[in-house]
Amino acid sequence: MSHRPDPIHVVNKLIVFVGGILLIGLMGYVAYQIYKYSTRDRSISNVILTDSNNSSLKSNKLGLGAFENIEGTPYLLGAIVLAQESDRGYYTKGASSTTNYLILNVKDKSAIRLVPKNNSLFIRAEKFGKNDRDGKLVQALGLWYVAVKADTNSDRRLTEEDRKIIAVSDVSGANYTEVIPNIDRLLNTFRISETSILTIYEASGKNFVSEIDLAQKKVIETKELPAID
Repeated sequence: MSHRPDPIHVVNKLIVFVGGILLIGLMGYVAYQIYKYSTRDRSISNVILTDSNNSSLKSNKLGLGAFENIEGTPYLLGAIVLAQESDRGYYTKGASSTTNYLILNVKDKSAIRLVPKNNSLFIRAEKFGKNDRDGKLVQALGLWYVAVKADTNSDRRLTEEDRKIIAVSDVSGANYTEVIPNIDRLLNTFRISETSILTIYEASGKNFVSEIDLAQKKVIETKELPAID
């Protein structure tokens, strides 16, 4: 007498078979995604490799970024961007960071570089001046910057982890002046008038607050904040 297969047993074997196929497919998809992620080009900003002899550095190229109006003036501000590619073994990392600025006079088509050499990292560039009733800048009186000048933590890169400076210039880019050096950590800045900002920062293990008169390009008052430990 023939033995008829148990329908429940057949269904269970079918479920296990189909589940195995789905699991293999899922594992293959995950492996593909991991491979694609690990081998793709990666892009970062605010990082400049400082060692030109670094064996991982594949390319080093300067270019101009987009220009923007400096409100109420005949000037345009354009970033000078350093694009670098470095080899990380199984992927390529690209870094595109601002290393200087070009200020263009639209009236006579003349232009100047903000600083003589393209060897700093500019993290921030802000305009200051007169705002309208809605808080929109209508007349720029100058610009202020946050920049990194040197590799102070010896990791062969300029990044936000290095010591920073705050500097100020005219709207034309002239009279570039460093007003606060050696900032370990910039905590925040606040606009307190058309031509002054309040800066809170850490330096040499202590916290400070400084008022900067941007028009005069100088710090007019600095106080150490109370210890927090």
